[in-house]
Amino acid sequence: MPSAARNPYQDAYFGTDPARFAAQSSIDGLATTSVPCLFTVSENDPADFQRQAALLVTRRVAAKGKWPDFHWLEGHNHISPVHQIHSSVDELGPVLARFVARMTG
Repeated sequence: MPSAARNPYQDAYFGTDPARFAAQSSIDGLATTSVPCLFTVSENDPADFQRQAALLVTRRVAAKGKWPDFHWLEGHNHISPVHQIHSSVDELGPVLARFVARMTG
């Protein structure tokens, strides 16, 4: 929320008080958690999503001192990758499987 452009949908969900946006955001928690995380962003995600992904990576690098597990999904939007899991054109499923295998040894 801190870097998102305001629109009526966000105002309805989060309110209009900018002083509360940072507290309502999950970015700080995701940046500092010890839980293994894989982050993705899609080429055709809205500009707000792109900015949020960049902010998350920036904060995660600052908190952890290294680049997070991150995958850019070419040609996708916010919804398409999950709808293609286990299909002949699945890009995200194999990425998730490799991440889980690496984390679980």
